Amino acid sequence: GVEISQKNHNSLLVSAEQFSNVEIEGVEKLHEYLSNRWDNVTIVAAYRRYYEWIVSFYNERQKDVIFNDAISANKTDRLLPSLYHELRFNSVFNEEIRHKYTLSAVPRYQMYFENVVVMNYHDKSKSILERFYCDVLPGAIETCRKLKSIKVSKSINTS
Repeated sequence: GVEISQKNHNSLLVSAEQFSNVEIEGVEKLHEYLSNRWDNVTIVAAYRRYYEWIVSFYNERQKDVIFNDAISANKTDRLLPSLYHELRFNSVFNEEIRHKYTLSAVPRYQMYFENVVVMNYHDKSKSILERFYCDVLPGAIETCRKLKSIKVSKSINTS
């Protein structure tokens, strides 16, 4: 992807929720790598209200919980830890929250990148795609125009 992008003088879009996990040293290395290959680097983060984000984060995390992490309800039943239990007693969970939430992750990127944009997930004036392609991504004029001309179905993540 990098060779094709550079050869054609195009942009490269990389997206991963795991970027919120990157420690400061990794952000520095990412900056070195990207700034040696592209003149214009934009980091985009999505802001989601904490109390909505934490429920989604908890639900995603529970998909990976092994049965050994379950809590004994009685001699035969085992339950997955509740969000309350995780917040109250699980220091690893709490550290992950402090590290991964948008308001914690963004400052790490702002230390190395000049252009860090935070999109408000809750802004319903435009679809998230229209905001991304029309307001954030430089040069996506045709995609923006096309998005404005079609009706985009709304997707709501309730977790």
